[in-house]
Amino acid sequence: PLCAGCFRTHRPKIDVAAKLGIQEKWWVLAMVSLVFTCEWIDRALLNVALEPMKIDLALSDTQVGAVASSSYWVAVISVLPIGRFADTSSRRDVIACALCIWALGTVLTGFAGSFHTVCLARMVVGLGTAGFFPVTEAFIADNFEADKFVVVVASCWRVVHHRLEGGKDFPGSVVAVAESGRGVA
Repeated sequence: PLCAGCFRTHRPKIDVAAKLGIQEKWWVLAMVSLVFTCEWIDRALLNVALEPMKIDLALSDTQVGAVASSSYWVAVISVLPIGRFADTSSRRDVIACALCIWALGTVLTGFAGSFHTVCLARMVVGLGTAGFFPVTEAFIADNFEADKFVVVVASCWRVVHHRLEGGKDFPGSVVAVAESGRGVA
């Protein structure tokens, strides 16, 4: 079973950002929660946009499935090498790079004009995701006491999974406004 101590015992080198002050710890946790929420919104919007994308790009059902799952396949394949790299380098820097890669992939998804470019953009998103989520949990483990690790990570994920209760219908609202032609002013 995984525990907070597992991350520390296998860490060959102390991270530059390790052992933050009490205020910085909670600031980092707030930022991680925000990024987790943005990632959830990205996935939710993609799922809402799949049907319009299918029509616009003349995609088959198989291609729609490939678009929807391409980021997950890349994340599954690349998470172990990226995690190993993060264990021997600065986790903060790996997280920063992963966020940049994820953001680039998300932007490229919006500009993609064919099946291949959408899949490639979603693969870039998967690469960023693989570098962010596991490394972030290890980063949190480095900066919070072992007895608080589970509570801290659970709190972070709770924000995302409950979607702040008011945000459940956010992706559908965005599509409805976009399709109405009124836009957002």
